[in-house]
Amino acid sequence: MKTIRLFLTLFVLSGLGGYALDKLAAEESAEVETPAVQLQTVPAPAPVPAPAVDSGDTSWILTSSALVMLMTLPGLAFFYGGLVRRKNVLSILMQCGILLCVLSLQWVLFGYSLAFGPGVGFWGGFKWLALNGVGLEPYADYAGTIPHQAFMIFQRMF
Repeated sequence: MKTIRLFLTLFVLSGLGGYALDKLAAEESAEVETPAVQLQTVPAPAPVPAPAVDSGDTSWILTSSALVMLMTLPGLAFFYGGLVRRKNVLSILMQCGILLCVLSLQWVLFGYSLAFGPGVGFWGGFKWLALNGVGLEPYADYAGTIPHQAFMIFQRMF
């Protein structure tokens, strides 16, 4: 109670609450008639439509994924190939290609589920292990206009 009085006193002394407190006191002193409350029925909200796949968004995501793969395989391979001797360039090209394949398999088997799966806390969990439940319908929490598998491929490339 003392805290409320102190707050109101400071509010009035600051000059901000003088008008508001005068109006409040006037409302308390006047007799207030309560009008009859009429209940109105509020219509139920319309159901949210299921997300639809947009062909433009899907094609852009897949094109972007292909461009990033082209940056990785030949781009990174030739970059690392320029750092080694001439006789080792083919070895570096093969290592980058094999690494792309191995990491893609790891991403499909458990990486996507751990990174993006619905879970509790920091880790995603194993609900989407080996892409179980990742289909062609959009997953609205991540991307509502592209298929879930296209989102997975896009994330894999990055």
